[in-house]
Amino acid sequence: MRLLFVLFLSFLWSSFFSQKETFITYNWSDVQGANPDTIFSISFAKEKLSELPIQLWKFKKLKALNLQRNRFETLPDSLEQLTEIEFLDISHNRFAVFPLPITRLYKLKVLKASSNKLNYISNNIENCEKLEEIDLYDNLIEDIGKGLYKLKELRLLDLRGVMYGTIFQSQLKASLPNVKIKLDPPCKCMD
Repeated sequence: MRLLFVLFLSFLWSSFFSQKETFITYNWSDVQGANPDTIFSISFAKEKLSELPIQLWKFKKLKALNLQRNRFETLPDSLEQLTEIEFLDISHNRFAVFPLPITRLYKLKVLKASSNKLNYISNNIENCEKLEEIDLYDNLIEDIGKGLYKLKELRLLDLRGVMYGTIFQSQLKASLPNVKIKLDPPCKCMD
């Protein structure tokens, strides 16, 4: 019993002083009967979904949502009901158009959207003022829009997978001096 108490105190201590919050990520099948106020991270990874279950909206305290490796082409407007989302992974889906509901997740810090078919970044991304990291690896991004430049908290931008020209890369780096930008080596194709 004493060991459990010491472990519990150690857990509280480390949780209180840790810089980043970590949550247990549950699969959707594990949370269906759970109290929604106790679930902070849900994964739908590899579920072959093309739409989200409507029961998801009752998880108002959700901070992390993993939708990677599914068949999503769009996200519903009701996604904005999940006002606490800080981490969203939509990688390896079928998005050709940037999902606008993402731009209404005002607490979003990390957006992983690699391996889709996105060809632009919505100017409305500027609404996600807390965004620190955007992973757009292996997309077809031709237009990064103007909203991206207004993200003051942005620290990492991954645009690998598309060959950008030297001039564009130089302008991008100059416009975002505090951001680590991952790019493939420049080509002469888009200058």
